[in-house]
Amino acid sequence: MALRLSIPSKTFMLGEYLALVNGPALIAATAPRFELAISPTETVTTNPFPAHSPAYNLAQAHLDILHHYHLEFRDPHTGAGGFGASSAQYALLLTFLQCIEVLNPEDYPAMIKRYQNYAWNGQGTAPSGLDIVAQLNGQITYYHSANNQLAACAWPFSDINFYLLRTGHKVATHEHLASLGSFPSQALADVVEKAYASLTTAETNSSAQFVECVEQYAQLLAELGFVTPTTQNLLNTLHNNPLVKAAKGCGALGADVVLVITATADDYAFRTWAQQQSLHLVASQADLTTGIGVNDYEMA
Repeated sequence: MALRLSIPSKTFMLGEYLALVNGPALIAATAPRFELAISPTETVTTNPFPAHSPAYNLAQAHLDILHHYHLEFRDPHTGAGGFGASSAQYALLLTFLQCIEVLNPEDYPAMIKRYQNYAWNGQGTAPSGLDIVAQLNGQITYYHSANNQLAACAWPFSDINFYLLRTGHKVATHEHLASLGSFPSQALADVVEKAYASLTTAETNSSAQFVECVEQYAQLLAELGFVTPTTQNLLNTLHNNPLVKAAKGCGALGADVVLVITATADDYAFRTWAQQQSLHLVASQADLTTGIGVNDYEMA
């Protein structure tokens, strides 16, 4: 008998950069899911994760135990990046170590601190660790590090859809964080809190408020210089399409993924246009999914 763990892809809808200073964030957990297949072995195995990645460093600390298991990480994005493969590796391995009682369960602040110990070399800004919180939690996760406030919600709007679009460009997040300085954060935090309120209220104008928040956050990121030129060019193209209500880059410099909001009634028209533009739509609100999953399975 072997074990298969799965965990969702993640995208910062709102709150990237802000999460680095213990502010609030909204993070979507979507299919496709990463997997870690684990089976006992009598052959001593080597560390299967990319050298010096957080998962690699965690595995190195427990090689005496992990030598007795064959670990196979499965990336549905085939290395394309942008949806949390590195944090998925770490969270999956951490969960396995907890399953076999090598590590005890932790609350999220302790989990984030442990992750930062394995992910950060002390230079520049430490990673927020909120990727892991969202991937373990699932759905749309709201997390405010400063007060350890956690909530999860489904997509509540019937009149608007969201899409996650892969740009085809990548940024080395750890290198970017190593050179990141201080930045004003209160305006960003105000927008995230307003967006979270729109997700959790039943007011008739709440979807319009969410759209406004996405546009406001995108504008603030641009003003701070936190958007790559390639992403800004793509955002300009999207904004020139009347089907698009809002769009913003997600994650470090908005480089890998773009969030797009459209009217539900325009779903077919937007998807058709995106295909004509050779844009890669990876997920939508229909792909929101649960957090960490644990299943037994028989090896082939």
